Amino acid sequence: MNYTDRYTNVYSSDVFGDPLPFANIASWVTMDLNVTYRAPRNAESWLNGLEVSASAVNLFDRDPPYVADGAYGFGYDPANASPFGRVLSLLLRKRW
Repeated sequence: MNYTDRYTNVYSSDVFGDPLPFANIASWVTMDLNVTYRAPRNAESWLNGLEVSASAVNLFDRDPPYVADGAYGFGYDPANASPFGRVLSLLLRKRW
């Protein structure tokens, strides 16, 4: 579980570089999940040394809280959030 507490954004500026009013940014919670299977060590089996992992970052695909930023127009705070939604990965490893 990843948690970013609510905070006040005091460093935003508009496209002309003038500071924007302070903005309250909501808290944000995301969940990550990683599952790994390692085959038992058995010299007789071709599964010996096999490892399979599946990973999900931001499992429930939560959007970051909105941040009004007139200079860049991202709509989120890149220092505290990621623009990527759910990211899935699969790892297959075989050791000899």
